[in-house]
Amino acid sequence: MKKIFAILALFFAFTITANAQNDPYKAAVDDVNALKAVVKIAASSDRIFESIFYDKHKFLLQSDLTAEMKEENFRNTEERLAFALKPAQLEKLKANTELYKKLTR
Repeated sequence: MKKIFAILALFFAFTITANAQNDPYKAAVDDVNALKAVVKIAASSDRIFESIFYDKHKFLLQSDLTAEMKEENFRNTEERLAFALKPAQLEKLKANTELYKKLTR
């Protein structure tokens, strides 16, 4: 009986984890929070950045993407971020290369 409960618990734990990894909205919110940790952005701009990151994550969930398609999406995300951020904010973000790569790739 204990083994059955343990197996069910593991099954549901992995199922929930798998669903969380495939949720582009949650990933977008996480990216916005990571951006906020480095760059001060207005609360009214949250939806803009969520939209940028949501589009990126939703696109990357597709299974038949070529390297060229991904590269175009990365450039699009970079351009949208550059448009949404002030120049000083963009430079501050680019200075943190690890985060910049995580947010745009």
